[in-house]
Amino acid sequence: MPWCRALVSKAREGIGELMSALDAQRIGAARLRQGVHLWAVEEGVSLQHMNRPTERADREAGPGIPPRFGDALREPIPDRGLQALSASRVGYAGEVAALSPRRELDRVVVR
Repeated sequence: MPWCRALVSKAREGIGELMSALDAQRIGAARLRQGVHLWAVEEGVSLQHMNRPTERADREAGPGIPPRFGDALREPIPDRGLQALSASRVGYAGEVAALSPRRELDRVVVR
C-alpha cells in the first residue's frame, strides 16, 4: 500500500507492534491492522488489542515523565521515522469460544 508505510516488527514478549510513518496515515494503518486481525482469526490465531502501552507512551511525552514505555516501543523499530500505533498479544486460544449472536444484515445496515 503506497499510502501507508507499515510493518509488523519482530515479536517481542508476545506483542506484535504495527508501525506507521505519519500521523495522517493512522486510518490506513488501522485498516491494515483490521485486515491482519481478520486474517489471524481465519487462521485460528488469537489477537488481543492492548492499548495501554501506546497510551502510556503518549502520556510520557508530557513534561517530567520518564519515557519507559515510549523507549520500549521504539527499541525494536529500525527506522526512527516510524512510531508504534497499536500493540496486540498474539497466540492460540486454549478453548473454542461460543459463537456470539448476530443480527440480520437488514437490521444493521441503514440506507
